[in-house]
Amino acid sequence: MVPAPTHAVAVPSWVPRTVVLEHSLPDGTRHFDWLIESAEPGPDATDDDRSLLAFRVGVRIDEPSVGAFRAEALPAHRRLYLHYEGAISGDRGAVIRVADGACRIARKSADEIRIEVEFRGAQRVLVGLRLEGGVWAFGQEPA
Repeated sequence: MVPAPTHAVAVPSWVPRTVVLEHSLPDGTRHFDWLIESAEPGPDATDDDRSLLAFRVGVRIDEPSVGAFRAEALPAHRRLYLHYEGAISGDRGAVIRVADGACRIARKSADEIRIEVEFRGAQRVLVGLRLEGGVWAFGQEPA
């Protein structure tokens, strides 16, 4: 017989999500949008809430071989894009989800962000430093 536990184990009720979307533009070019859930949605949250941190990147940041990359900060995106794929209104192209995972913002200030991410079971810590304007330089924190 297994003894009953002597203490409760805390199980998080909410795990923040992150996605990488391939964004194809009408002119034939493409980039990736990295979206990060930054706060637990409240009980009245909807897909229209603009609460996702967003960066435009030129590489698949979910690939473990990508150690350093530049990112352009974008305006907050709607929660809809955590699961949406398809055409974007206003003739702005289309998106498809190429990766999704879990994340946790461990530290965030105006000039630095530290994000713990997990894509396909691989965990990494990405640290971003703000350069000029809305450009950020991200690198992988050593294990």
